[in-house]
Amino acid sequence: MRNKRALINWFLSPQVTGLDMSKYDIGKLSGLISNQFNQIPVKKNNNNFKNQLFVPKLDLSKLENDNYKSILKTIESKIISCEGDYIKHFLLHGSLASNDYVDDWSDLDTWVVLNDSKLKLVKDLEFLFYFFKDLNNHIFEIDPLAHHGFITLLESDLYNYGNDIMPIEVLREAKSFIGDDNIGYDMKDTSKLEIKRLLHIKKLFLNFNSKGIFESHAKNDRYLTIDMINNNIGMYQLKYIISLIASIPSLYLSSINKPVYKRDSFKNFTAEFGKFKILEKVTYIRDNFHKYNYSFNSDNKIPYEIITTLGDNWISESIVLLNKITCNFYE
Repeated sequence: MRNKRALINWFLSPQVTGLDMSKYDIGKLSGLISNQFNQIPVKKNNNNFKNQLFVPKLDLSKLENDNYKSILKTIESKIISCEGDYIKHFLLHGSLASNDYVDDWSDLDTWVVLNDSKLKLVKDLEFLFYFFKDLNNHIFEIDPLAHHGFITLLESDLYNYGNDIMPIEVLREAKSFIGDDNIGYDMKDTSKLEIKRLLHIKKLFLNFNSKGIFESHAKNDRYLTIDMINNNIGMYQLKYIISLIASIPSLYLSSINKPVYKRDSFKNFTAEFGKFKILEKVTYIRDNFHKYNYSFNSDNKIPYEIITTLGDNWISESIVLLNKITCNFYE
């Protein structure tokens, strides 16, 4: 089912819904997607799940940033008004949910469970396409440098859920857009997939160091290169890399079946491995990004302060970190 989850994530992503497609093309694409959802597992009764997670309703009165609050209220109203049982669960997680966000840096982290039965008919897929096309605009209102859309999965994924989708410990801190929510799920061990992901990240950095190009998350079909950084160009791509480095402690802990909320991962990680300069650097950049007066219309320019904070050896420092935690990992 993970291939189907990846397919529906792609179909509803800003990269696809933002394309200039005719109604006919959207219908044809919806038809191709629907062909992949002919054999969906029989739905279980929620009471049959081995695990239950209670997620409280999102309380926007606790949010201090009025701009974020207004955007999230708009998203909330659109989700609540969505009729037809398309959405089973719609959660906000991450720093906006736990109210420890950083202005101008934090992005919109979500976890959306779709009704499998609504992925079989073309008309239902077309509805979802247009619904998320509208919602996707709000992602960039919160973070113009956002690298992902709404994270969607299938209701059937809950029958075989793994922390590779999103650690349950993260969802324990989440809030629900559609009122107090009880979510049933059965767990599977996905630590091998998470080890594979860390090894892939290590390979990206090794190639970055040797070839001068980071081959992930291009902007306008352009990957980040060392030459671009030397010319202060590539903030979109660099933000992804900085965020990726910051996620390494939580990814590692999840790979050894000790997942924790991302905010708590640095403490647990440091207790095992000690401090790493690169982790201190990316944390400083995140916490101070709002001070850099970054213009989101600056032709993807990188603020000088970020270049200075990273220093000359930050790629090598990232490799040292990854070598340390993956030395006992094998594909």
